[in-house]
Amino acid sequence: MNDKKELRKEMKARRGEVEHEQALEAAKGVIEQIKPFLAQKKRWQIALYHPLHSELDALPLARFLSEQRVRLSLPVIMSRDEPMIFRPWQIEELLVSAVHKIKVPPNKGLSATPELIIVPLLAFDKNGYRLGYGGGYYDRTLAQIRGERRVIAMGLAYDFQEVNAIPAESYDQHLDMLLTPSGLREY
Repeated sequence: MNDKKELRKEMKARRGEVEHEQALEAAKGVIEQIKPFLAQKKRWQIALYHPLHSELDALPLARFLSEQRVRLSLPVIMSRDEPMIFRPWQIEELLVSAVHKIKVPPNKGLSATPELIIVPLLAFDKNGYRLGYGGGYYDRTLAQIRGERRVIAMGLAYDFQEVNAIPAESYDQHLDMLLTPSGLREY
């Protein structure tokens, strides 16, 4: 567990060094890399994340997906020990601040069932494991959904966030794919 704590600290620092222009180029790069994948199917229901701190900005990707008529949603933390839910999101919709100051769609009593969940991360490895912030929200959510139906978990990251190995626990959910500015990997 201490290894994860040190790795989190290191990767937060590295991600924090990304300059504005580099971040913009990365956001454009992931759009180009995801286009062939999106062409495999007409209609998608995709959950993204609203970026926090120095996460790779998913908002340009959200705008692109919206233009492609993809149905979007954002995750919502309901409580510390429960899986997240997903609320439908229109790109022009105003968001509200929720748990951990994460921006979410306002509660209109609607939920979404994403087929693809784009997951933020601090680090990833060649085996498809990711290192998050340590709250386990995505692990609980993916475990619950995977127990009910098929869902694709796609990490979104800068290329430099790759490490040799993530110290994985039995409850850690693997990624199915990873999207970076240089390519799309399948695990």
